[in-house]
Amino acid sequence: MKLKSLMLGAAAAAAATTAQAADLPVAPEPVDYVRVCDAYGARFYYIPGTETCLRVGGRVRTQVVINNVLDDGAWSARDTDGYSWLARGYLYLDARTATEFGTLRAYVSMFGNSTNGDNSGFAMDNAYIQWGGLTAGRLGSNFDIFTGQAFMGVVGRDWSDTTLNQVAYTAAFGNGFSATIALEDRSSRESGTYGGTRMPDVVAALGISQGW
Repeated sequence: MKLKSLMLGAAAAAAATTAQAADLPVAPEPVDYVRVCDAYGARFYYIPGTETCLRVGGRVRTQVVINNVLDDGAWSARDTDGYSWLARGYLYLDARTATEFGTLRAYVSMFGNSTNGDNSGFAMDNAYIQWGGLTAGRLGSNFDIFTGQAFMGVVGRDWSDTTLNQVAYTAAFGNGFSATIALEDRSSRESGTYGGTRMPDVVAALGISQGW
């Protein structure tokens, strides 16, 4: 009888202990905070839950251009604006992931415009993928080499460099030497009396980058 009483008492104590443990607060799950990614330069952060690093950037530009009052009497023409006013906002997204075949990069840059009369528009500037030496998407032509100039005047290019769709492969030989072969959309360079596009342009380029 005493043994049975002891067993019942032990079972009751165990049940009470289990009930008390169940009433204890459960520890919250760890929060995956945004971490700085310094593998690709400044302002990169890991996307929470992934090993992909992302940099988000942007800028805003506004300008007023006064028309030439001596341009064939344009100033006195009733339907000619005496000035043009532009506001433009840019957005840049740069995502990079380390793989066994090299860095996988996806880059997008876009902008929206608002001009006289609140005429608004949107444009895709660049959108491409890079993986190792392979590049595919919309970016500057490999045929163009001009790097810009000190005076641009209005927003937009006044030189021949063209942004177009392409697929290219670049081989790096070390010491700043590289070679590129690319297929590029030629329709971006056609105007006037050109006929239909039958095949893309083939572009080859040699490059050297030195600390001169």
